[in-house]
Amino acid sequence: MNLTLTATARQARYLRDRWGDDQLQRGVAVWETPAILSVSAWIREQWDRQLQRGADLPHLLSAEQERVVWRQTIPHELLGEESFLRKGDLVEHAIVANQIFNRWRERGAGLPIDSHVDEQELFRRWQLQFKEYCERHDLLEHARIAEWLRELLFDGGMEILPETVSIYGASQFSRSERQIIEQLNELGCEVREEGGVSISSVVVKSSLPSESEEEVAVAYWLRDYLQDNPGHKVAVVVPGLYGRRNRLERLFGFILMPETRVRSLSNNLLPYRFSSGPSLLQDPRINTAMQLMELAGRGLPLQEAASLLRSPWLLQGAEIEVRSILELRLRHWRNPEVSLATLIRLFEQESVDGGIYATRFLGALRALEGLWLSEARLTTTEWAGNFSRVLAFFEWAENGEKSDIALAAYNSWRDGLDRFSSIGDFTGVISFSAAILEFRQILARMDIQYDQAVDAAVEIVTPEEARGVGYDALWVMGMDDRSWPARRELSPFLSLEWQRGQVPMAACGNNLKIAEEMVAGFSVAADKVFFSFAESSEGEGGEESLRATSMVGDVPFMDYQSLGLKTTVEKWWLDSDNISLEEIDEGALSLQYGSRVRGGSSILANQSQCPFRAFVRHRLQAESVEREQLGLDPRERGTLVHNLLERCWQQLGLSSIKLKQIDEQVLRSLVAAVAEETVEKFRHSRKDRMGDDFAANEAARLSRLAMRFLQLDRGRVAEFRIEEMEQLHTIALDGITISVKMDRVDRLEDGRRVLIDYKSGKVSSASWQGERPEEPQLPLYTTLLDDVAAVLFGQVQVGEVAYKGEQEDESLLKGADGKGRGGRRKVVVSGGWGEQIGQWRAVVTDLAVEFREGVATVDPLKGKNSCQYCGLESLCRVEYEVAEK
Repeated sequence: MNLTLTATARQARYLRDRWGDDQLQRGVAVWETPAILSVSAWIREQWDRQLQRGADLPHLLSAEQERVVWRQTIPHELLGEESFLRKGDLVEHAIVANQIFNRWRERGAGLPIDSHVDEQELFRRWQLQFKEYCERHDLLEHARIAEWLRELLFDGGMEILPETVSIYGASQFSRSERQIIEQLNELGCEVREEGGVSISSVVVKSSLPSESEEEVAVAYWLRDYLQDNPGHKVAVVVPGLYGRRNRLERLFGFILMPETRVRSLSNNLLPYRFSSGPSLLQDPRINTAMQLMELAGRGLPLQEAASLLRSPWLLQGAEIEVRSILELRLRHWRNPEVSLATLIRLFEQESVDGGIYATRFLGALRALEGLWLSEARLTTTEWAGNFSRVLAFFEWAENGEKSDIALAAYNSWRDGLDRFSSIGDFTGVISFSAAILEFRQILARMDIQYDQAVDAAVEIVTPEEARGVGYDALWVMGMDDRSWPARRELSPFLSLEWQRGQVPMAACGNNLKIAEEMVAGFSVAADKVFFSFAESSEGEGGEESLRATSMVGDVPFMDYQSLGLKTTVEKWWLDSDNISLEEIDEGALSLQYGSRVRGGSSILANQSQCPFRAFVRHRLQAESVEREQLGLDPRERGTLVHNLLERCWQQLGLSSIKLKQIDEQVLRSLVAAVAEETVEKFRHSRKDRMGDDFAANEAARLSRLAMRFLQLDRGRVAEFRIEEMEQLHTIALDGITISVKMDRVDRLEDGRRVLIDYKSGKVSSASWQGERPEEPQLPLYTTLLDDVAAVLFGQVQVGEVAYKGEQEDESLLKGADGKGRGGRRKVVVSGGWGEQIGQWRAVVTDLAVEFREGVATVDPLKGKNSCQYCGLESLCRVEYEVAEK
């Protein structure tokens, strides 16, 4: 029997394919499949054969089981407060260190450590405890399976030995694998090394301005090359492929298969294949399932809970419109964290108060709650069964998807459940939170594996995966001096001197030599070989200039433009280019004269800021999605200020005289008590967001602000009485009727009125000027009342407490009309007061007419600045409108 062993599985597949092509060229119709395997696959095959013979072998640990054992045997000193790694990182470092040691150690050599390094001494103890645990429980980790095979060969346990063993990619074999080959040779097997790929190649290098342009160039070259050379095999080698995979997948799909922009295609229809699938947890189906599990445990952040509510993977999309409405309600609650109990309460409350019913989803949530009510500790197999039952309540994975992407995701999920169940013998019974953590860690290490019915024309691989494999054409990206040679991390648990002496890739000199051998191999791996590099890279530290690595210094340079690539994508989705475009009237239907419209003064403010915003908010009733924010948002802080000042004035009898008569200390006590009462009432429905300390701090903050503002009113010379506060009025404006609530109206002794609008943010009276005022509330209020002599913003802000606005004469606000920068008064005297009021009334009337007539153009008052807090950009596509202007 002849055996060929390769360093990697990809090399083995390449040799088998090459053998098959040779047989076909010779006209052979049927042939025996040669024994060509990667060395790791052959070692595992020997293990399985011994099991079939009934040999008494230890249990071979899976990767998941091994992690659990390492975690259970960790020395407590490594978990101390001064430990330089987290527990999860410790386990990963331990596994890697153990693999390095077993792959590269000399026969019989002990663990190499530096005695002065505490972590290495602790790892020596850890590895010893791990090994003793394995021996005590008859276990074996994968890192020592090569050692097991050497002992088997030494003891004569292999019944049939190969006559010849051909080695392909010998420089990539580890020391433990080479020791097996040496032992086979000692037992009489003929061992010979096979030469690698050697193709007479045309080799060039090229540079692109940036990494993104390099990726685009590769995609266009692939498209043109495959069109000119159907049936050829091509590879794209990408250093750091894992971090660039998603971006490359989108780009290659758009350029090579534009259909992927509008519909999902079977993986087998794509002309390209990545060497590894996408991360399992990145799949939306799997992410939805895990969100459900975690909702039942610790809860979810608001954004994730909102995403879960509108997920199409639950209940086959049923009730999704109602769920979207409930998502908005949930965002209005503004809880940064959402528990399962909170979500159930939301559904129940809205079904009673709002008449919004999602009975199937609510029933599934209650079933989910029922499974986790107890503080049960179960085995992983029992938890896996519970996970599946929960998902059945939500009809997950039952939506009839037929795509191979969905099938691969669901199959990978089931594989994950099997792996999770397999660790039960090592974890024992565990809590729900521990089960979720274990399961997520397992899924986080899994990729989605697609069934590949046919080979793809293009393989996207890492440099290590491309070694020793031949192609018709090869493009190697990232040939810059930063990426070549690649940096190799040393294990902190092993002697650095030993690693540099025994592990080839650990020493700088050896690492450079390996990289040079790799690049030299690429140069003869295909008929056409392209090396490319980006001249700059955008990283966390800013833009970084790059140069070609010296390894391709002798390769001829070719200007990328000389490839003559077409850099356009065919508009395959249009039946014809001669399609007449229909112009759409941006006006809406006019409202009936005399219509009553909800929205108050914000109707006119939105109409002024952007007519489209007013239309969708107040006629279509569209709402922007609440932004997640810790603490109170500006609107809530403004509400607190309004409520506090209203309550304080009620305590003061609405009179400036009484305000001036009250003792200051008594006033402070009064304001502090009212502030506490106001905050307590406000937080009644917000206790999830306002704890006791937060509420106390907020009450103190409001008390200080209110005192400053009352002191401002205390300084006014002209006596006044508050005529109304927060009172609702109805205004008819040339065909529409709206309701408004004025913050405050002061009545002076001479009968004139002062209109005040409280603002907790920074303001200026300039915001109500012009034909399109940003803040038309106060001009609007002048249409409602007679004898108006001043319109003011009452700014109540930590940085500034002041009145700002305009008055008929300086006596009205004397004593409270402070000066700003440059000595200009904050409340100015307006000449021609009657004309000014008339102009304001004309402006608000014009805005009301525009709204009634359905003017709904996308016309933000101040460009992108007006759109900053709108939240309706997805409806108006404003970025395109602004770009055109």
